[in-house]
Amino acid sequence: MSYIPKYILKRMIPPDAVKIVDDKLQIGIVNVISPLTVENIPDGDLSGYVDIKLDGELVVGEEKQSFAEQLELSFEGETSRLLDLKQHEGIVLPVGGNLTIIAPNLRNWNPGETHTVTVKLNLDNPVEIEVERVLGE
Repeated sequence: MSYIPKYILKRMIPPDAVKIVDDKLQIGIVNVISPLTVENIPDGDLSGYVDIKLDGELVVGEEKQSFAEQLELSFEGETSRLLDLKQHEGIVLPVGGNLTIIAPNLRNWNPGETHTVTVKLNLDNPVEIEVERVLGE
């Protein structure tokens, strides 16, 4: 599993990066490592490639499928549902570029609360990112 040092995570996901906007959870990520290319997106259901934990509780079953269906990514002026990401293959997120993950607020979290979000990408070389943040608005 790939490990991202905490000092890099703090730059990638700053303290004010997690917000509730229009009752959706928004997580802002700054690319601080190297240009990232959207490539090799598998066909079909992508929810099997992502594990999500909210305050340590794994999102599973129909709730996970619903979460995946509503998940959106906003980058380089484009917003796309996760399920439609394949149409954006070839887009490059440059160093310093911003990516916003827009997700349903499954647990009805509120601004000012502190929560932990863990995302694990189940790829050939799995990547897991966990952050604890105070939610902004």
